[in-house]
Amino acid sequence: MKFLGSAKLATKSQITLPKTVRDKLDLCKGDDLIFLQDDNGLIFITKEVEISYPKD
Repeated sequence: MKFLGSAKLATKSQITLPKTVRDKLDLCKGDDLIFLQDDNGLIFITKEVEISYPKD
């Protein structure tokens, strides 16, 4: 696993994502993020993506 940066929780429970993270996720202002948790309790953040399913 690679360390990309850190953030501090502000008074209104907001964070600023480090530039390295914004660049890796190709984030722009207004983008939606998804927070996922695995069975071990680790939390992952990713850019929201549109999933399309094949039509039958």
